[in-house]
Parts: sequence; C-alpha cells; structure tokens
Amino acid sequence: RSTAACQTLGEKGYTRLLNLSGGMHTWPGPRVRDESAPPPAPPAPTGTTVSFRGGPVSEAQVVGAIRDCFDPEIPLNIYDLGLIYAIDIDESAIAVQMTLTSQGCPSARTIPEDVRRKVAALGQPNVRVDVVYAKFSPRGKAIADIITSFFFFVFVLTLLVTAGKFALDSINYGEVSFTEWGVQYWPVKLTMPIGAALLALQGLSKLIKDIVFISGGEAVRHGA
Repeated sequence: RSTAACQTLGEKGYTRLLNLSGGMHTWPGPRVRDESAPPPAPPAPTGTTVSFRGGPVSEAQVVGAIRDCFDPEIPLNIYDLGLIYAIDIDESAIAVQMTLTSQGCPSARTIPEDVRRKVAALGQPNVRVDVVYAKFSPRGKAIADIITSFFFFVFVLTLLVTAGKFALDSINYGEVSFTEWGVQYWPVKLTMPIGAALLALQGLSKLIKDIVFISGGEAVRHGA
C-alpha cells in the first residue's frame, strides 16, 4: 500500500510529500511521461472489499463520503490512498474497516471519526469504523475475537458482581437520598448489574457466532 500511495502522490505531482512513514522510502520515483500525452486516470485503490446487502445508502454514496475524508498530512483522500480495507453495507448498519499511514499517526482519532460522521450524514446513523494495522481474513478475525473475548468477559463479570453487590446493599438497607423527598437509590443502582448482564449476553452471542463461523457456518457470522 505504501508503494501504491507513493505512486499516486508522484502522479499528482506531490513529490515533497513522499518522505512519510510506513515504507514510502521504497518508492522508485515518479515516472517520466511525454508532455504531449494526456495523463492517465488515477489508479483505483486495490484491496478494498465492498459488500452491499441492501439498505437506503448505496455503495457509491458511501465511497463518495469517504473520498471527502483526508489525512491532514497528505492532499489525497484516504480512499484513493488505499487506506480503506473493507466497506460492509446492509439495511441496519454500515461498517468500515480502515488503516492509517502509520501506527503513530497524529490523526489516529480524528480521521476515523470524520469517516463515521460523513457516512452517518448519508442517512444511516448506525456506522462503525474499525482501525486495524493488520488485515485479517474473516476466519482469522473470528479466531482473534474468540481469544480476546476472555478479557471482555473478565471485565463484564467483574462489573456484574461489583454492581450487583452495590444494588443489593441499597435494597437491603433501604438507601434513600438525603433530601426531603427521600428518593430511593436502588432503582438507579439496579440498572448497573442489568446493563452488565446485557453486555454479557451480547458478548456470549458474538462468541457463539464466531465459534459457529469457524466450524463452517459462514452464513451465521454474516447475518444471512
């Protein structure tokens, strides 16, 4: 991707911006063309997977919105630079998987948020942007999700036990506010273990889907 990005920058004439991190120093240099020949069209980004399974927002609209997003250090949009790995569109959500020019990119937070905001402006508020630095296959991603789910469940179970204790203590002691109305605290505190339980159920559902996917049930993971 770095070589492709450098070639794109060279064809645009931005030769002073080729000293970027991520391996761009390996670019062989701009091509010499005959001035009488018209410049070729910009090359399409390689490796971007676009999946469309219906919904009010089209592929062209999403790509167009992403093309309005720029890295402040590079005068080209992040789509044509090849920083977008995958775009998944369906009726209920839009998911974008992307990377950055380097792991130490100073715009690591602002660029994904810009992508999310501009895609959501198309009329689909449920937009997720994942930033990755290694492009996993769907099976590799499922395996990684299963392995890292351990840390998720440790956090959720700790939250469930701790919040449940707070809620039970509030119920047992009849905890109320110190105001003249004497508002009871337990309904508010009870929402914490309920929320933790819902998170645990969501994580369990995701874990089951990943296990089924690895076992050969691809349609389950993709919601078909």
